Amino acid sequence: MLIDRHLNQTFNNDSLVFPVLTLYRHSVEVVLKDLIRLGLTMDVYDDADLVAILGKDHGGGQLGKGAALAKHGLNPLWRHALKLINSIHEADERAAVAGELIGQLHEVDEDGQSLRYDRDARTLRRDEERFRGMPQVIDISNLRHVADELFAYLEGWHSYIVDLLSSGG
Repeated sequence: MLIDRHLNQTFNNDSLVFPVLTLYRHSVEVVLKDLIRLGLTMDVYDDADLVAILGKDHGGGQLGKGAALAKHGLNPLWRHALKLINSIHEADERAAVAGELIGQLHEVDEDGQSLRYDRDARTLRRDEERFRGMPQVIDISNLRHVADELFAYLEGWHSYIVDLLSSGG
């Protein structure tokens, strides 16, 4: 809906790209965490993975210190989700593309906070330094297409794994 409004405008409102990017980034983070949780039920992770995913001194249903599931970094989450995918079927070209897109989102916003606003929340001034590496022009229509494809890929794996677990596979 937000993208439809942006595409139908006759003026340029680049600040709308920030909530769009934030929502896409967050949806990817959530599905990656869900995939990892599925991987935990399938015992695909070794001890080192478990410490990274659940944190040191995890137990009793509580995450420990440094748990990837308690953080917002997309690259570490993708590595663990990809290990799950590879345990079912050797990753293909689509996994490589997904990894590249996730890496780009992570590079622009490592902790899920940078893309939330186009301005510094305290000063209300544009923080030019924060966005120095971003493109000057973002094709919103293409962004929608690419983000939808990435989410469809991840959600497809999620649905497949849930069905696999439901059928006792």
